[in-house]
Amino acid sequence: EDREGFLKKIELAIDSKVDGILVQGLDTDEFKNLAKIKAAFYGIPIITVANDVPMADSLRRTYVGSDQFLAGQMIARQLLSDMGRSGTVILMGDSREEYYQRQRLNGIHDVLEHYPDVKTEYVETSDAKERVIAATQGAMNRIPDVSAFVAVKSSIAEAMIQEIGRRSRIEPYHIYSFDDSPNSASLLEQGKLDGMIEQSPEAMGRIGVNRMIEWLKGETVPLDTEGYHTEIRMAKAADAP
Repeated sequence: EDREGFLKKIELAIDSKVDGILVQGLDTDEFKNLAKIKAAFYGIPIITVANDVPMADSLRRTYVGSDQFLAGQMIARQLLSDMGRSGTVILMGDSREEYYQRQRLNGIHDVLEHYPDVKTEYVETSDAKERVIAATQGAMNRIPDVSAFVAVKSSIAEAMIQEIGRRSRIEPYHIYSFDDSPNSASLLEQGKLDGMIEQSPEAMGRIGVNRMIEWLKGETVPLDTEGYHTEIRMAKAADAP
């Protein structure tokens, strides 16, 4: 969460003329400038892991992680399976709307646009708990017949669910998120989330390091600019231990 400290550490790594950098992509101008201008000047390859940024904006060599567009599609298909082909869905995301969130939203809309009786409402908020609660309150006041919620950014889910539960019972609603937040698995086990996209962080790390070594040794040139996607799966509350 300390973005300033995060960027300073990347800059320190570049100034130290390291051989390569594996980093969780940050969709900000500051990060893109460090990657596209400063790292490129020193010839330091950057591989984004877990969160991507557009290659044109960052000149990163490749991306290793989940296919976020596919993850959005999987959430939407599970939602249709649980809710049916009509209803109103609140999609709640961070007001910064980083690249990975836009990809998830695009995947959700790609599926739901074929179902005209499913309406979506996008709600922006910040990570701050009180802001998430206020955004959830406002959305439920405007749309009293809401059927489902999707936390496009997983750190929003806990406060969103807390406010839903304060106003009414959680059970009638279909609620979905992703496993980026450490609280997501607990919410799924408690039955407060109906479904969650599980990712493969260990595989991301392993493949990221292997791709970097291959690049530095000249064994894989060029790397696949589209990225190397790791496994994702839909975990459902009904299957939780």
